[in-house]
Amino acid sequence: MLVNLRPTLSVLLLLASVAVLATPRSAIVVDIGSRGPEQAGEIWRIVQAEVRAEAQAADRLAAGYVASLRQAGVAPYGVPFSAPRIVLLRRNGRLLTGSTRMALSRGGGSDLVLQFRPDGHQNAFPTSYRQLLQSVFSSARPHMNALFGMPFAGGPVRVDNMDASIGDRDAVAGGIFLPDDGTGMPAIWFPVYNAPETTAVNFIHTLYLAYMGSALFAFDAWSEGFARAATMATVRNPSALPAGMDMDLIRQIVEATYDTSAHYDWYNQPPLANDRFIAPNLKNLPLPPGGSLGGIYLMRY
Repeated sequence: MLVNLRPTLSVLLLLASVAVLATPRSAIVVDIGSRGPEQAGEIWRIVQAEVRAEAQAADRLAAGYVASLRQAGVAPYGVPFSAPRIVLLRRNGRLLTGSTRMALSRGGGSDLVLQFRPDGHQNAFPTSYRQLLQSVFSSARPHMNALFGMPFAGGPVRVDNMDASIGDRDAVAGGIFLPDDGTGMPAIWFPVYNAPETTAVNFIHTLYLAYMGSALFAFDAWSEGFARAATMATVRNPSALPAGMDMDLIRQIVEATYDTSAHYDWYNQPPLANDRFIAPNLKNLPLPPGGSLGGIYLMRY
């Protein structure tokens, strides 16, 4: 059964627009001191280092869990476990949450306009991959707008090739959404995947984070939960994807990474309750003797 998220989400985004914007619990927060837009290169290096460290920590934690699922035949080899994330910059103690403008109409704001780096730029994508990303958004956009409502704050979003920073594509990887990349502009940092199906699922997920923009919810079940539910509904619809996608592989990606409905009664237990998907101690402390399957970290994914 397909659930239309638009009415509920529109109300929640409207409430967020008149309230103090929150920080999702699993967002990566990066301090940039007093550095301003004129120091964009230095900000970029700081954020890149933080994102790389975060991705490496996630990969280490996920390795045992992912391997066990593959050995048990639950998750096919070659299907990545994807976890797109939100990154918030903090300048002089204040979070940069991006634009709070929204057309206070039933439809929300305007469309997103993806802006790619020109050929030759260090963060430019290969031409064919850029065309794939553009094709994914063009195919998915009508369905995303119908399901999720219009973006909270439309307009340009910079899309950068950050393949070298995001981490091992065989463990836990995904796109990054920055409501403000330090220059006053929202940005998506995205890796280069080999399979177009993996690209499509991850890019649509990251685009949904961009649809939320600065209307961020404090609890992961609201911010990330809405994005993940909408991603599943979108990518399961062949008409929302470019022609030629392998829908069986799409199904495997969704079942391996997103859909827990088959085991919902087991996962949805009070001892597993948490306000965030990624517990800080699982990222920053040594794993217990004998290793760990990740607990709430991956159960919620």
